[in-house]
Amino acid sequence: MQSVGFDVGGTFTDIVVLDSVGKLNVLKILSSPNDYSDAICTGLEKMIKKGVVTPSKVRNLVHAATVATNTVITLSGAKIG
Repeated sequence: MQSVGFDVGGTFTDIVVLDSVGKLNVLKILSSPNDYSDAICTGLEKMIKKGVVTPSKVRNLVHAATVATNTVITLSGAKIG
C-alpha cells in the first residue's frame, strides 16, 4: 500500500510517496501555472518510471494547494461577490 501527496505551490510542486514500510520518497519539480495539474502528472509519471509509485498499490491521495492558500492570505485573487 502507498500513500501519495502533492502540494502545488506557485514555484514548485512537491510530490511525496509513503510506502507500507514507512519509506518516504520526495520529488520537487517546477509548477506549471498555466495548468497546475501538468506538474502533478509529470511528477507522478517520473516516479512511476523510477518504480517509486505503483499505481495499483496507491490507496490514498492527498492534495494540498499552497498556491491557493497564498492567494487567500495575500488577497491577490480575483474580486468576487
